[in-house]
Amino acid sequence: MTTDADFQSGDIIAFGGGNDPLDFLIKLFSHSKVTHCGMVIPQSLNVDGKPQTERHIIESTILNGVNGVQINPLAQRIATCGDPRIWNLQLSHAVYEFLDWDAVWSFAMGRAGRDKYNVLELGAYVMRDVPLVQDLPIWYKPNSHEEVCSELVAELLAAGGLPGLRPYETSPQAIAELRIYADCLQVAGKPATIRRFNSQ
Repeated sequence: MTTDADFQSGDIIAFGGGNDPLDFLIKLFSHSKVTHCGMVIPQSLNVDGKPQTERHIIESTILNGVNGVQINPLAQRIATCGDPRIWNLQLSHAVYEFLDWDAVWSFAMGRAGRDKYNVLELGAYVMRDVPLVQDLPIWYKPNSHEEVCSELVAELLAAGGLPGLRPYETSPQAIAELRIYADCLQVAGKPATIRRFNSQ
């Protein structure tokens, strides 16, 4: 069983996703077990104006009738995920030392509770992985305040100074493929590996 001590701020949490239609489509077209991701935030940050007493993640998702960028308790998210396969993608020491974390958390707190997305954005997000039609310009109309999960994580890394990212074109699988990690630890579910982890 994992505890808060098993995670550090900046870790990327990759979820296997649930069984709803969106997760099914992401798995189908991306050929990936990973359908969602978020980032662990430091416990020194206040959440809803209050000090944290447990680990939280920032993510862009639909949860409890709320959509968009939100901060949620990590243990609760692990316990209630539709698919129990969850991985902790730990940044390498070199990347962790390189990133400007003050800029990352400033960007994160400026997004939480403010950025939203709609069904059209979710549709475009899925279509960007569909063969034959994925390159149509209609799916690539960036809105800096409508990011889905992996776009948010890419934006957070970019805010910290990681070069070469194109957040609007970054899927959960692409986040896992970034060559920025020291390790991938599965924290829940039947053992499974992430394809091409830490390879790009």
